[in-house]
Amino acid sequence: MKYLLLVLILLSPSAYATDLILGGWSSHGSQSEYEKLNEVHYALGVIFENGLTVVTFKNSFYKQSGVVGYTKEFSKFNHGKYSVSTSVTVGVVTGYSEEQAEGAWIGGGASMYLLPTLTIGYDRFKIDTGISIAFNKPLITNNFRYTF
Repeated sequence: MKYLLLVLILLSPSAYATDLILGGWSSHGSQSEYEKLNEVHYALGVIFENGLTVVTFKNSFYKQSGVVGYTKEFSKFNHGKYSVSTSVTVGVVTGYSEEQAEGAWIGGGASMYLLPTLTIGYDRFKIDTGISIAFNKPLITNNFRYTF
């Protein structure tokens, strides 16, 4: 069922891809209890022109996760080919247990997803840096984006 939903979203005529998401790295902090968490996420996703966001990645617990959400850009500054922008993505993520999702668990294998992001770009290439909370500590995420 989830694959059918993904195919329908990708084929939707009202959603034209603008940004391809690649990579995915995170930093959970330097405490020894976090050393075994995955910090290379092999993300692959798309942010469509209408804000619809679909991403799959290997999460911090080495399980495949998927996000379906909406990305809203709040501010953007352009100077020639350089750009800086802020955005937030809200949605639903899979691949975490109730315990791992902490207070974001909504049931049925899904959790709430919220990621404020600062994006720095040059021409069509961008680097996203997001910040979230995991294990009551800041979680920093990074990925590459390419705009079509």
